[in-house]
Amino acid sequence: MDQTVESSALSCIPELRWDARVSAYRAPAYRLASLSNHLGKGGYQVATPAFREWKASQVLTESSKNFDLRPYQEAALSGWEIAGRRGVVVLPTGAGKTHLAMAAIQRAQTSTLILVPTRVLLEQWLKHLEGTCLGPIGILGDGSRKVEAITVSTFESAYLNMSWLGDRFEFLIVDEVHHFGRGLRDEALEMSMAQLRLGLTATAPGEGTWRERVENLVGSIVYEIGINALRGEHLSDFQLIRVPIELTPLERALYQAHMDCFSRVRDAWAAKLPRALLTQTIPQGSWQQFVAYASRSSAGKDGLRAWTLAQKLLVFTENKRIALQRILKQHRCDRTLIFTADTATTYEIAREHLIMPITAEIGRQERDQSTAWFCSGVIKALVSCQVLNEGYDVPAANVAVILGGRRGAREHVQRIGRVLRWKGGASARIYELVCNRTIESKQAKRRGAALDS
Repeated sequence: MDQTVESSALSCIPELRWDARVSAYRAPAYRLASLSNHLGKGGYQVATPAFREWKASQVLTESSKNFDLRPYQEAALSGWEIAGRRGVVVLPTGAGKTHLAMAAIQRAQTSTLILVPTRVLLEQWLKHLEGTCLGPIGILGDGSRKVEAITVSTFESAYLNMSWLGDRFEFLIVDEVHHFGRGLRDEALEMSMAQLRLGLTATAPGEGTWRERVENLVGSIVYEIGINALRGEHLSDFQLIRVPIELTPLERALYQAHMDCFSRVRDAWAAKLPRALLTQTIPQGSWQQFVAYASRSSAGKDGLRAWTLAQKLLVFTENKRIALQRILKQHRCDRTLIFTADTATTYEIAREHLIMPITAEIGRQERDQSTAWFCSGVIKALVSCQVLNEGYDVPAANVAVILGGRRGAREHVQRIGRVLRWKGGASARIYELVCNRTIESKQAKRRGAALDS
């Protein structure tokens, strides 16, 4: 600030906190815009950062690509611009979130930092950006440390380096923004001075403090459209086939024993709360709170262990194994993605059917080669637990088999999105294998409701 401001005036501004260590007021970097607005109304001048004085010529070249947008992409970008170039766009997987973001970069014509959760997404963003002539592209992550006017960084690298990155970029793009709002890595967004912010996701943050936190750090949802609104025109149409799976008598007996043990702990927890707060599985309240309660007694610990064993039993039952074999035989000429609930099942299926596994333990070069073979038709199927869930680009896939999952509706929507990229009118087929009269049945209903919304 260019002049002294009395403490009484400053104390009325919620973003400011007195720091006795330096005898000055401080505010989080992301509060720059609102702080400037508060002080500006009071007649004070605020020195805004130069963002390292990146020049427009460093951001966009004269040969920069013209980004043609679909109607819903243009509507999303317009919504973001009307909201002051700050907010979250929710588009299904395969609907062109990256393309929309690159158009936003072109329109903003300023220094841009793009944050992504994984190295796989880092690589894919680099491939997209390198073909656009948007200028030199910087990389932070996967062993690289190069900063340019447009830079792509993993969440982790941004968190570790934001102390010196924070004043370098005026535009912050956060891919898969739903990862933020609930943890320590939020500091990466707090330490950035970027006033322009665009969050991208296929699944909006849930209601409550999680969404409020994302809105505070990035902005409110400015545009949202679901799979059903785009299927058949901009996304492949699809058939969702829910395959009912019966447990064998032995599996049923084991499952029931585990659930009875868990239910005793759940009911004891429920007895301490008003009946109106109960849900189908555990009483309302975080899973962490429930675990804290159960962990205080040996019976509670047995209940938690039983819950884990019940889930593990459903991952790849005998009849799921038979159903998968039949599906693979029926679709032996199609490009099939198989999604499992854990890495052990991924490798078990890979060995049994000679299918290439895609896991975090597989090196980048081998993963890239495998997906290239898959897209060219040399291999017909891939199996994965989580790596294929988010951001992995396999446009040739037209069949998905979902054997199980642990992350609810959000994971389900992302997995289905892997086979929905537009293929000239061809439709996709998704098989969801669900064990009858188990917790999987209830979870499948919730996932289905999320897909229809």
